[in-house]
Amino acid sequence: MKTISRRTLLGSAAATAGVTLAAPFIAREAQASSGTVNIFAWAGYISDEMLAGFEKATGIKAVYTPYGTNDELLNQMRASNGTGYDIIWPAVDRVPNYVEFGLLQPIDEAKVKWDLALPSAVKGSETLGAVVDGKRYQVPTDWGTEGLSFDKKAAPLEYGKASYGDIWKPENTGKATIRGHSGLVGLGLWLETQGKLPKPMRDSFKDEATMRANYDLILAEAIARKGNIVQFWANENEAQGAFRTNGAVIGQTWDSSAAGLAKEGLPIGFVAPVEGALAWMEGVSLPVGIKNVDEPTHS
Repeated sequence: MKTISRRTLLGSAAATAGVTLAAPFIAREAQASSGTVNIFAWAGYISDEMLAGFEKATGIKAVYTPYGTNDELLNQMRASNGTGYDIIWPAVDRVPNYVEFGLLQPIDEAKVKWDLALPSAVKGSETLGAVVDGKRYQVPTDWGTEGLSFDKKAAPLEYGKASYGDIWKPENTGKATIRGHSGLVGLGLWLETQGKLPKPMRDSFKDEATMRANYDLILAEAIARKGNIVQFWANENEAQGAFRTNGAVIGQTWDSSAAGLAKEGLPIGFVAPVEGALAWMEGVSLPVGIKNVDEPTHS
């Protein structure tokens, strides 16, 4: 027989990479005191098969509620004062915002199965937002990339030559899609290769003065080339819709956006630009409103 707390279960859930999301929620010989774990995660992250497998293995019902953007998650947590869910999945760079609003509780690192997590991701997350004032509020579980999606027939791109600058070419006027904030990063990386930024693009995030120097120029360039954008996107459905129905032939999107369209049989490819693909990382965090987090339960 094994004694396990609900918090131990949730801590274990925080340790495994996103490609194996069935695994984090399997805690054998365990039963949460309420019999239910409420999960608020990105749409598409958890399948019905994963939920069924978890319940069969643990006897605990996992209730999964999807969301589409970081803003949707933060707004929901602020509205409920960090209640309603046991596990949430914020992007790592947004974690300090949740801590600032008092929405997360620190994670007991002694209860996390660190051998199931990528060491590089765990270490990198320390300076990207997962650790605030010496306390860890998130364990990384999954990551992906943002690069160039393109119509293989209308706007073919070649690895080693494709650039963020292709989005802004005159021939792609009215045919491109980007996400507002990350689209500016891609534009900035391209402008840097053209020798048009006063400071290295990566230094933009070191201090306000450097960011203002670079982003004043980036924003001016974006405004001058705004005619290229047929649609802005904020979530997966919007990114795919830009290509599927709104005339986009090139865009800066998640890799999953292109993969989903290709799965439908559309001639959409994905490539990392010469400036380098952007990477995002997310992970499991524990809201302050979890009930009975330390109450022991027995199998």
